[in-house]
Amino acid sequence: MRFTIKEMILISLIAAISVITKPYLKILAGPLPIAGILVGCIYMMWIVLIAFFINKKFCATLFSLIQAILVLILGFAGKWGFWVLITYPLSGIAVDLIFFIKINEFLKAILSGGLANFVGSLLAMLIFAPKVNDKFFMLLVSFFTGALGGAIALGLYNFVKRAVYTKAEEILK
Repeated sequence: MRFTIKEMILISLIAAISVITKPYLKILAGPLPIAGILVGCIYMMWIVLIAFFINKKFCATLFSLIQAILVLILGFAGKWGFWVLITYPLSGIAVDLIFFIKINEFLKAILSGGLANFVGSLLAMLIFAPKVNDKFFMLLVSFFTGALGGAIALGLYNFVKRAVYTKAEEILK
């Protein structure tokens, strides 16, 4: 699938915004026992949002690969290190798989956000905390917070779409 220059700029810009805001989200959620899962709500919002805006196959995978590269370049990978080159794109693949299915936008949003966060949390548990108790509960929470992020993304997407449409109508009058 080919992406236009404008699409690549948008994908890169949103990826940069998402990566730059993540450390601040972690600071805000830090004291909470399931901080990483909660941060996933906002973090998965970005990937679902870009999938709606671009609406092309493999957009979310490309987006998450750019995120992973930015995380490494900016030094935000922390204990993840080069694992981000595997884990981030897997969340993107999860979003792309849901976007391939012909379902309504709301289901697309919540399922893709939920599955992306679920995949990210599962990989984190397998790589860094294989002996974590209550994995099922944590994965369930991660799915629901990711789904909430997807719903937020759909709301933002519809808001921007309406705003652009309204502005275009004003210009054409």
